[in-house]
Amino acid sequence: MREAIRMASRENQGLSPMHKALLGQVVARAWLAMGDEEQGDDLLRKQLRMYEAISRPAVRWLSGLDHGVLFLQLNHMARAAQSFAVPADDVSAPPLLRVEALAGLARALHGMGENERAQRLLQHAVMLAGGLPPRVAQVLDAMRVELRVLASVPVSRALHGVRSVTRDVVDRAQLLESAQDSALSLRDIPLAAERMRFVRALLRPGACLAASAGDILGSLAWLKARRLSGYDAVAKIEAAQVFMRHEDHHHAAELTGLLTVPEDQVHRHRHALELLLCLSHLHAVRGRHADALRLYRDHAEMGMIRLRRDLARLPYMHNLDREITADSLDAAQLRLPPKYRKAYAFMLDNLSDQSLSIKRVASHVDVTERALQMAFRTYLGMTPAELIRHRRKERIEAALQAGTAGVRATEVAARWGMGVHRPLEA
Repeated sequence: MREAIRMASRENQGLSPMHKALLGQVVARAWLAMGDEEQGDDLLRKQLRMYEAISRPAVRWLSGLDHGVLFLQLNHMARAAQSFAVPADDVSAPPLLRVEALAGLARALHGMGENERAQRLLQHAVMLAGGLPPRVAQVLDAMRVELRVLASVPVSRALHGVRSVTRDVVDRAQLLESAQDSALSLRDIPLAAERMRFVRALLRPGACLAASAGDILGSLAWLKARRLSGYDAVAKIEAAQVFMRHEDHHHAAELTGLLTVPEDQVHRHRHALELLLCLSHLHAVRGRHADALRLYRDHAEMGMIRLRRDLARLPYMHNLDREITADSLDAAQLRLPPKYRKAYAFMLDNLSDQSLSIKRVASHVDVTERALQMAFRTYLGMTPAELIRHRRKERIEAALQAGTAGVRATEVAARWGMGVHRPLEA
């Protein structure tokens, strides 16, 4: 990695501003991969001048990516989500850049326990990657498998919850096979392939623990040999959690011991939530039940505080919400004749427009208002106005459930065309 950084510093002459900016991002991420956040952060700050030479929107998009990557490294998931949301929610951003931002946003949401939302974002990223090189979709598929595996062997129970035994058993064989396929398809990207072999080892059942332990420790040694300490700490926590789950307390204690600062300072560690859980478990195994209970109480309290704080900071993503909703198959739309499906789609695309009217919808598909009313009543059992109100209500409820701090219900309603205006005709 250091040799790659030296090469980058020598080979950047004569490049366009965009290529210089991309090269700078690669170098900054190399520093972060090696665990040198100070060097990485310093370089990312200097990148802003390069972005200004490209365009004003590029400053917003690329700096959003940079801050998102840095906050992921620092385990500040809510701030990472806020940063990635800037380019991810901008429909004018280049597709490849949006896909990368969506992937980062999915990882941040996963870190906050929002596993289903993370999977939906990755699915949407796959859709956007349709016109991009096939390698992009392969990496996204690997991420989807990785996050599903990690959700089934949760690093932090306070954020991820406990999966049912039945679901684990049903999904395990498929996930093992998918992880193996991803490792093979990405074999020319060594870090990605090694990561997929690692998460596959995490998923193996307790009966295969001996073989699994060898694979897990082998992957950790692989990271150490390449001095990728930026990935090393998280991988050790993930491995320690799995060893504890399968009662391998020796390896769990060994890995946890390599990470922790003195116990009276562990609360200030960037991975304090995860380490408190590991230490609590190890104290319980050693018979130190009072210490185990104290640390677990600290873990649970910290988890709830972080959960409330992070969910309150989640950004509201208007464009993404609309896009993902449009991507889902709508059975109601399919019941309509082809001409009126176009009217249905137009209504969904313009839900946030307060001036949306039945007259506009009818004019858009070149039919009379009466014909539009009759078609919707016949095939859907509701008028176009009723459908618009129903869909707007769904969007408003979804936005309010996201719990964005400081946003009033009236403001959310106004975003979806429900402000004070002339009512829709029935």
